[in-house]
Order: sequence, then structure tokens, then C-alpha cells
Amino acid sequence: MQQFFDLELGNLSQKNDYAMQLQESMIDFSKDPERVKQMMTFEDKLEDVRYADSVKRLKSTIVMLKDLGISNENIRSRMHQEYSDVLSDEEIDEYLAVLDK
Repeated sequence: MQQFFDLELGNLSQKNDYAMQLQESMIDFSKDPERVKQMMTFEDKLEDVRYADSVKRLKSTIVMLKDLGISNENIRSRMHQEYSDVLSDEEIDEYLAVLDK
């Protein structure tokens, strides 16, 4: 395991066979366009799942705040304050649509 951490830190040694093999495998992997494409597709799918999970949690939080008796106006105002740096107003309003149900 230490050899792996050494590789991650860039502490390569010619005596470290495991790290050298791993580095060679990484170089070979990066030279194969099909494998790189597969990895990128996997990362995109993983990001989609993470995004969907985040949206679901955000909507659940909005519903929970409503259930706690917080007014729709206060929830809307706070959501725009908290998320305006990462979400557009339209996206925030889309998530807030659960308040109208």
C-alpha cells in the first residue's frame, strides 16, 4: 500500500516494481482512445447520478421546510440566497415548484 501512496505523491523509485508497473499501466491506458472514451462516459454517467441525487435531496429539503411551517416566500428567498452562486434563478425556481404541489 505504501508503494501506491508513494506513486500518488510522485515519489517514484526504480526499486519500486509495483509503482513502476502501475505507472506503466496508467500510461498504456491513457494511450488507448477507446478506453479513455469509456472512462469519460462512465464519469459522465456517474455525474448524472450524483446530480439526480442532489436534486432529489434538495427537493426533499424544500418539502421538509414547508412541512415545518416555513412560508413558501421564506423558503424561496433563502433558496435564492443560498444557491444563486451555483444554480440559475430558473433552476432554483424549478426545484421550488414542489412548493406549489
